[in-house]
Amino acid sequence: MNVRNVERSYNLVNKKLNKTVIAVLMTIIILPSLYVTANWLKLLNHNTYMEAKDWLEQNARNGEIVYSFDKLMYASPSYDSALWDKEMNHVESKKINYILSQKKAFEHSGINIMYDRKSGRYKDLAGPNTKYILVGSEAKIDIPNVEKFHKLELVKAFKPADNKEIEKRGLDTDYLNSPDNWKGILKLEKSGPFIYIYKIL
Repeated sequence: MNVRNVERSYNLVNKKLNKTVIAVLMTIIILPSLYVTANWLKLLNHNTYMEAKDWLEQNARNGEIVYSFDKLMYASPSYDSALWDKEMNHVESKKINYILSQKKAFEHSGINIMYDRKSGRYKDLAGPNTKYILVGSEAKIDIPNVEKFHKLELVKAFKPADNKEIEKRGLDTDYLNSPDNWKGILKLEKSGPFIYIYKIL
């Protein structure tokens, strides 16, 4: 075997080794990123707000009121809901004004969801037709105040993770878009906050 053949063999082995090392390094760099991205996309497709909205649409009967201490619920409001927000909470928006201008279209559609908006209506809530209380993890502090006047039963909980530590601590408002929270994202199964629905007995 001459020197040229040895050099050629060495160069071939070296090139194959370099390609293998590069492939391994690329895999080490790309796979975790793909895993986090896939998990993030999975979270976006499973949202606690959407699950709570679906549950309310099936369980809150005509005329029954859902009183929400959560500041935002992605649910189609009824005409009465929009009227409540305008009159009781002094909320002005194009959406509310549109609903109020189309009474026939919205009178028998949407959810009768009435927002507290930090008004503290623990005793009266939204009147005698109030059937359910909705709170997010941040608003859960309102429940002991409501229980001073009403007997409640937790009927449904929508959780982004079945994790007592995360549930107790709560979630940052913008946790899905925070690059500092990628480890936390891996612990979640859904996007959205912890949402609890109580029935007034």
